[in-house]
Amino acid sequence: MLNLLPTVLIVCVTILMSISSAFSGEITVSAAASLTNAFTELKQAVEQKFPDMEVSLNFAASTPLLQQIRAGAPVDVFATADQETMDHAQEELLIVPESRVNFAANSLVAIVPV
Repeated sequence: MLNLLPTVLIVCVTILMSISSAFSGEITVSAAASLTNAFTELKQAVEQKFPDMEVSLNFAASTPLLQQIRAGAPVDVFATADQETMDHAQEELLIVPESRVNFAANSLVAIVPV
């Protein structure tokens, strides 16, 4: 999964750069706290691939991040830990629906003794 994440963030950065002629070289990512380690690595990968890019990371639980966006926090990439929070963001027109990408998944596995 971690190998896919740099690609996803790089794609997001590239899209943002291509649609905004006034792009400042700074991108703000608000991500679920559970993504801290992965997105910290992503920040390094993006800044290495795009030397003029500065990535600011904001980590918290998904619901407080959504509340920050509702209050006007400037966010370029929003990565939640659950579909429900992203659904609310989309319903409230806080994200561009076409930009929504599922970049990770998990499944429950039961491990029992032989």
